[in-house]
Amino acid sequence: MTSRVSARARNVFVLLGASFLARLLLSLSTELYPDEAYYLAWSRRPALGYFDHPPGVAWVLWLLPPRVMALLCGAATCAAVYLLARTANLSRERAAFSAVLFAWLPLDLLLGTFALPDAPLMLFWTLALAAFLRERWALGALCIGLSCLSKYTGILLVPIALAALAERRAWRALAPAVLIVLVCVAPILVWNAQHDWVSLRFQLHHGFAGKSGVLGAGRYLLGQVGVTLGLAPWACWTLARGSWRAPRVLLLAVVVPLGVFLVSSFRAPVEVNWPALASPALVVVLAAQERTGLRRWVWGAVASGVVIVVALAVPGPWTQRMRRPLSRLHGWSALGALNRLGAEAAFTDTYQLAGEIEAYAHLPATVEETDRPSQYGLWEKPWVRPGADALWVSEGAPPPSTLAREFEKLEALPVLEPKWGSLVTHRFRVFRLHRRQPTP
Repeated sequence: MTSRVSARARNVFVLLGASFLARLLLSLSTELYPDEAYYLAWSRRPALGYFDHPPGVAWVLWLLPPRVMALLCGAATCAAVYLLARTANLSRERAAFSAVLFAWLPLDLLLGTFALPDAPLMLFWTLALAAFLRERWALGALCIGLSCLSKYTGILLVPIALAALAERRAWRALAPAVLIVLVCVAPILVWNAQHDWVSLRFQLHHGFAGKSGVLGAGRYLLGQVGVTLGLAPWACWTLARGSWRAPRVLLLAVVVPLGVFLVSSFRAPVEVNWPALASPALVVVLAAQERTGLRRWVWGAVASGVVIVVALAVPGPWTQRMRRPLSRLHGWSALGALNRLGAEAAFTDTYQLAGEIEAYAHLPATVEETDRPSQYGLWEKPWVRPGADALWVSEGAPPPSTLAREFEKLEALPVLEPKWGSLVTHRFRVFRLHRRQPTP
């Protein structure tokens, strides 16, 4: 018996270590994802808030390099899932397998590799659930506040916390908990109040404006089946059968995010990572059920994770068929050549490209004439001295006439066409804007 237990423990450590190595390989073999570069630009301009998200991700990136932050948060979240499972009275073996399953689920593997707001959000979300189960209300409130500082969807912890307080009849803890949360989210409130609540209004519009209808909901449901390897529909089926064997807090931690974004999917497209908040509770609930074939789920997750890492990190026959995801992770470093052109600033037409230019060319950048508002619209545009040159960089559009009129002439430079394997990942059109004219 002892040798069997030790063998299982060894397998768990091997699989967790392999997960970390897979994330490290993916981190080292890919370039900054466009949103990562955008958030890195935030970190160079510390503030109490930003247009798209709360300031948490920018603050952490001010302290740590992007991928280091993501890898640390990902590893810590796996440990937090183990803690959550043990707090839910699972055996060490089942808790360990829940952590392994979480570590290899495709979406959670990616969120633990790339420096997005989801990385710290997943960590604090999972710790908050463990705190609720342990009735550590102050700690849970702190984790709610830190979740909200990471991403606005952290607010979904509030109904879960209220249900946990009601179940334990611990209403005396409510007032101190509210105070802790308000202190944590004060920067968000202050910044939004100073900017006409633009960030909150944008996110509400982003998530609930439009009419996606039944087709949008169908795409959402199919997407969740894929990224959770069937865990989400399994949980719904288990709940419908009345065979749910896990604390109510974990039930809500699955139902609330999946349900909120299902409603949202009828109004607007739901990005695949938004409902990932359900994953920590999902894997713990799966491990809590009897006769679930836990090892089959784990090996299925490991296999899918390996496939994704290889597809994104190693060129192969699949490269041409995966142009869109691969172009988001490769080829951006070619923009470093712009730094040698002697320009004072770069203009572009997307916030993602502006972030990549700042990251790799180390040039101040801004966005001109775009339909999608961003933080660049709130920052002052980089100053270009009269008589100095600037650049226009895009993946298609020429410089807008309003910008061109500010300079004496335009010069089209050779197109940058970086390759990854056999794939041309980008075609960057570059224009030199010669000699800025004096402002009247």
